[in-house]
Amino acid sequence: MALVRDYMHRGVITCHLDTPVKEIAKIMDANNIRSVVVTDDRGEVWGIVSLISILKAWGKDLEKLTAEDILQPYTVTISPESPIEEAVKLLQKKRIEHLVIVHPGVVRRAVGILTTFDIIQHMAGMPAGTYRASMQLG
Repeated sequence: MALVRDYMHRGVITCHLDTPVKEIAKIMDANNIRSVVVTDDRGEVWGIVSLISILKAWGKDLEKLTAEDILQPYTVTISPESPIEEAVKLLQKKRIEHLVIVHPGVVRRAVGILTTFDIIQHMAGMPAGTYRASMQLG
């Protein structure tokens, strides 16, 4: 049986609650990603800032807005040991595109991220990394 850990990205890129939104946008651009996990000083997950979160801040001062101002609170948790089908059902039910995979310990530390595109890659039989390569071809 396939598990979440088999599909998730390890090495989650994070920011702190007080990180300016403009800096988060730069982090996303530099790392070619669509979301950044927001953590507190202990590394506990508080939420996620996605491209849509930043887009909703259109017309506001991105230097003054912080991750805490625009984050989507993280209320959905899943373990890396969960079946991948459980993750797909969560993505569908919650209508979200990113699942932060948390360590099952007391402090919810991010150990990975799973996106809808990761699932689509698997469904299409595409090897990991194909999306980034195809984006660079055009």
